[in-house]
Amino acid sequence: MNVILVHLPLTRRSYLSAFVLPEPSGPIFLAPVLAGRHRLRFVDLRLTKNLARALDGFRPDAALVGVNPLTVGALGRVLAELRQRFPDVRVLLLADVEYGNSHVSERPLDFVHPLADALVEPYFLARQREIVPAVLAAWEGGRTLRDVAGLWIRDENDVFRATAHVPNTIGEIGVPDRTVLGRQRGRYRFSGIGRMAHVFYTFGCRFKCRFCPMSKSDGSIVSRPVAEVVEELAALSEPHVYLEDFEPFLAPEAMAELAGALERAGIRKRWYMLTRADSALAQGELIARWKRLGLTWLYLGLDGESPQRLKEIKKSSTVETNERAMRAMRDLGLSVAVGFVVRSDYTREDFTALRTYVRRLGAPIVGFTVETPLVGTKLFDESESQLTTRDWSLFDLEHALLPTALPLEDFYHELAKLHLSAGLRTLPAMLRHYPLRDVARIWTLGPLALRRVLGAARDHEQEPGEPLCARPRPSYG
Repeated sequence: MNVILVHLPLTRRSYLSAFVLPEPSGPIFLAPVLAGRHRLRFVDLRLTKNLARALDGFRPDAALVGVNPLTVGALGRVLAELRQRFPDVRVLLLADVEYGNSHVSERPLDFVHPLADALVEPYFLARQREIVPAVLAAWEGGRTLRDVAGLWIRDENDVFRATAHVPNTIGEIGVPDRTVLGRQRGRYRFSGIGRMAHVFYTFGCRFKCRFCPMSKSDGSIVSRPVAEVVEELAALSEPHVYLEDFEPFLAPEAMAELAGALERAGIRKRWYMLTRADSALAQGELIARWKRLGLTWLYLGLDGESPQRLKEIKKSSTVETNERAMRAMRDLGLSVAVGFVVRSDYTREDFTALRTYVRRLGAPIVGFTVETPLVGTKLFDESESQLTTRDWSLFDLEHALLPTALPLEDFYHELAKLHLSAGLRTLPAMLRHYPLRDVARIWTLGPLALRRVLGAARDHEQEPGEPLCARPRPSYG
């Protein structure tokens, strides 16, 4: 079969979207299990608006369309164009493997669409690599999807019903094939840094920060086979690698094993990693070893500026630990970025206190996100009844989704002041650690990103092209 893999465009732009364009993990991990039997074409509608030009004469028999909360508002428009151009195309929806996308597994009926034939329920890659080939084989053989487990399928009445359940569990994901990305390869970025490949190694976290997708995990941490990761890295043409793990240094044995394998293979990349402050202090020697392998950028999720705030978000860290970790990592010569989470009910005094603390902290690069009740987190379970919207395009870590103490326009004005006051102090660190062309792009995009924050209050009034908040709430009974 001719199969296209489609990444939808964002329903709306945000501050973060100016600096982050994640590499599409789903297509590159699905390609190895599909390419032997099917002809593949990948289309990233975040990078091109012209579907026909991207297909370049390729006529699909089936379309695998990734969905996530930030893109699903564009689903109807894209599917309508697909159906118009290719009336007989079969459409399978599946979760994009991106941060916080447990939403698709926990609330699948938020993502089904009458122009699609089926939706894959699990969002973990291992399960998708089993289910997607089974769907294509059924279509190719003219068989019903009722016998394919792990789906929601559309019946003759356009009602979606579940097939046999498939647990959303960790498993083998193999080695990805980035050649499927075609001309889009190398155009992805993280934290403003371009030519960035996104690599999985470990999965899990022992901590339960309430806003994190790991807040409901069992605390275990697993890792991919080192040989597969080395094979993936050896094939990379991208010079920069974002280790897309929740907390890799909570698995020091695994990180040491990978470091040893890379040393023996002579592989050196410029790495971007995330870690907790307490992990950074505990694993200082291991982090120094990774610096010799090219670790350049380290993000410390400090998240709170006071003991009370850290307790509220169940951070299990202290202000003193956060500050010591930042200084220690800077002493290693790393480009250290720190992040703070802003509550929706912050007052002007809270914003002033955070701005004052950040200035005193002296971190070279500081980012701010709004505490977001992503589906699949403890925060969502605790606060669902208080949500002010079910427009999933606003669940982007940059919009206030719970009641605010300030009028919305004032809230976003204060948030913009945070971004501006911290951003003006980033240039020395960026000039030292970032590629110059990325520094130029970041500073060019900065004013536009700030305008998006200042105008974010209007996003609460403007419905996207196909607002999910206007749909009836689905029943999962």
